[in-house]
Amino acid sequence: MATTSTARSSFDMAASSEFEKVCRFEFKPNERGNPPGKLADVDLVFTAAPFAGMVLVGFAVWADAGGQNWTVTMPARQYSVSGEHRSFALLRGATGREQTEPLKRAIITAYEAYERDLRAARR
Repeated sequence: MATTSTARSSFDMAASSEFEKVCRFEFKPNERGNPPGKLADVDLVFTAAPFAGMVLVGFAVWADAGGQNWTVTMPARQYSVSGEHRSFALLRGATGREQTEPLKRAIITAYEAYERDLRAARR
């Protein structure tokens, strides 16, 4: 799966605000803790035409063993070739991986805000 690792302290608000114009993220917390390190599944809900009302599923937010870095995995389909497991990214940049980085940063930024709101609600 395609991933990006981002330290918790570095968030890109510009990328987040650009995505807020066309979509929002819905987080489904991994309450069972299985698999370990998976924080939440993420749905990308489109709010602007022509995809308004459609949902792209298959994103996830993960934490490393120390919990200091978060990783976003993109929707992918797994398959085998000669017994070797591979994955095929279902959402990818037309010219390279770097095109998915703003989306991954926006998901991390939105998840950080989501967690902050949860902590505030528990007080």
